[in-house]
Amino acid sequence: MRDRELYLEAMEFILDGVALSTEQESKAELGMYLVGLVVADQQEQLKPEKLDCLRQLIQLADEVESQKMAL
Repeated sequence: MRDRELYLEAMEFILDGVALSTEQESKAELGMYLVGLVVADQQEQLKPEKLDCLRQLIQLADEVESQKMAL
């Protein structure tokens, strides 16, 4: 079960990273690349519909306005 938890934490981390990006250019492609690495590491094949859902989530996360912290 620990592997499953780590897998889900990695996906959450990727979504957070894409959403919190302060760069002006899209990070969705990089997010999908990282998802591919995580999936390959788990030696898992994602069904096309699950991959499509992940792509949509990453795209939504990429479109979110990130709140910059002012020091």
